[in-house]
Amino acid sequence: MKYRPKAEIRTKTTSKDARIRIEIKNGNAPAHVPAISLYDGQGIVMVILASGSFLFYMVPYSKPAKSPADLVQQLKQRGLAIADEARAERYIDNIGYYRLSAYMYPFLAEPKTAHQYKPGITFDRVLRLYRFDKKLRVLLFNEIEKIEVAFRAAVVNTITDRTGDIFWMTNPSYVNAGTLALIQREYAHST
Repeated sequence: MKYRPKAEIRTKTTSKDARIRIEIKNGNAPAHVPAISLYDGQGIVMVILASGSFLFYMVPYSKPAKSPADLVQQLKQRGLAIADEARAERYIDNIGYYRLSAYMYPFLAEPKTAHQYKPGITFDRVLRLYRFDKKLRVLLFNEIEKIEVAFRAAVVNTITDRTGDIFWMTNPSYVNAGTLALIQREYAHST
């Protein structure tokens, strides 16, 4: 393994979409490194260097924390109709503003970066979308679980029929030693 000296990394954001110029300083001589920056919008930047290597760093978070009451007022200022503010505050407090914001996004007017809601959009409509997604998720997970169990049974039954060995999963002649060790670790962990 090659020894790599520690480097001080400095970045400069050149625009709102977090394009950056990287300066890596080893000792006294800075080197400007061509790089591509991928910003996830939530404070983590992945930088892909021209050499093919990459690094992650956190963008300092500068937004102050807001109370549910402040968030309700912010939503109202952005055009979201809220009939019962106390109820909206409870939902924001229990579900979380950022989780709910994913359900608010389709109701933003264009351009969405202006953070203004389309006319007539209510907090109740956002909640209906949230509840629909929650019910759909439960239904899908239930069906996916049935598919998973059926697939697992089909694999076990097919291989058992072909090998004639009901313990084929623990037989090193059928299963890779690394996979067998993984199965044994998982079994030990679950008991």
